Amino acid sequence: SQHDTDGTRCVNLQHTDLNEKDIETILDWHNVYRNTVANGDEERGNPGPQRPAKFMMELVRFSLVHQGIIYVAIKKKGIWDDELAHIARRWVVQCNLLEKDQCRDVERFGVWQNVHVLDMYSVGNTTSTARIRFHIQSWYDEVEDFDSAEFGLVNFAARSNLSYIPFASSTIRQIGCGRAIYTGRSGQSTSSSTDTPIAGRTMAVGFGDRVEALVCNYGPLDRNTARELYEDGVPALCPPGTIRSSRYQALCQKFQKRQSQKVQHKIQQKQDKRNDRPMNNGAFLIKSTIYLIQLVLLLLSTTYRRSLL
Repeated sequence: SQHDTDGTRCVNLQHTDLNEKDIETILDWHNVYRNTVANGDEERGNPGPQRPAKFMMELVRFSLVHQGIIYVAIKKKGIWDDELAHIARRWVVQCNLLEKDQCRDVERFGVWQNVHVLDMYSVGNTTSTARIRFHIQSWYDEVEDFDSAEFGLVNFAARSNLSYIPFASSTIRQIGCGRAIYTGRSGQSTSSSTDTPIAGRTMAVGFGDRVEALVCNYGPLDRNTARELYEDGVPALCPPGTIRSSRYQALCQKFQKRQSQKVQHKIQQKQDKRNDRPMNNGAFLIKSTIYLIQLVLLLLSTTYRRSLL
């Protein structure tokens, strides 16, 4: 691909790949804001407040497997999407600030993209994990401009859509992000994390300013048909095959009604050990005594019935 290498606009590019902690932080903050919407706690909007949602799924890297009377977390593929993350990474190292990748769709589905840039000087001596929250909060805060009446019919192809959309979308299930730090070039400036500038959310990045850019891709996305953002309803009302999230009270989480082969093998081993374990003398005496008492009671009962006859 033409974007697999660093872009010509890049100056002093610093590759800052996302680690496991960064990925979990990204998913967590998306879920925090999804929970806020689903629970009907978001008062902002143009106008607001936002309607509560049912059937809103938690974005997790683990699924729950039902094992006997408990649920056990196992690694789940598909929520953090490596292909989406690669495309986001490929784009962020082009150093195009807030421009969006027009070739971000994958063969499986259309892809939504959010882009945000932080002025490193303005955030001071912060950790990479803390800055992730700044990026994500900036996207979510665009809920201020979202008409709450539009949740029932959203045109996902509109270029004026807000970066708030993937936080509330019930159809988006996959996410992948990329990050980089570089020096802004003269003539470049940021507008917002959407395709169009929003008043009050602009900042200039002059020559020599150090910036951090985060790009997140989301899917699946269907641009051909306008559809509801989510279903209005009772928070934490979950569809079949899901249970209420243990971490986010208004979200749902999938589980699988099966045991892994490894767990089944361990259970069988324990059962075999119990069956093969020799009975100690104490247990033998107790069982024998109980058997004799039951036998005596049976004989007495039989003798009594015969005497009545």
